[in-house]
Amino acid sequence: MINSYVANLIPVKRRTKVTTRNGYPHVYTPTKTLEEEEIVGYAYRGEKYTGAVRLTLHIFKALPKRTPKNIQRERNTSKPDIDNVLKAVMDALNGIAYDDDSQVCEIHVYKHDKTRRAGDSIRFSVEPIDASENL
Repeated sequence: MINSYVANLIPVKRRTKVTTRNGYPHVYTPTKTLEEEEIVGYAYRGEKYTGAVRLTLHIFKALPKRTPKNIQRERNTSKPDIDNVLKAVMDALNGIAYDDDSQVCEIHVYKHDKTRRAGDSIRFSVEPIDASENL
């Protein structure tokens, strides 16, 4: 059985920031990115895998409150981009669900239609890939 985990936010991978200290460049990760990665890491309650893994990610976004009541669903073509969310989740699970994100050999990502829901969220699962599976 595959366990799936939920985080009630949509994490986004942001660029690292560069500032100068005493004339030398200093690179750091934005605080909001670190906080989002921490929330995703806390949501994961599975084991840490050492071999190849499959990552499945579902992205859910709520319709804006200003949307007319007769519209119940709408294609999710708004930001954040699917690849930025994926990278943020993979970075958050690095060292928690697997040793390194190079172990992720198969990815399934779904950006679902916007619907009337309480808020934005993601659902993800990590499972080992058996060596005997067909390629």
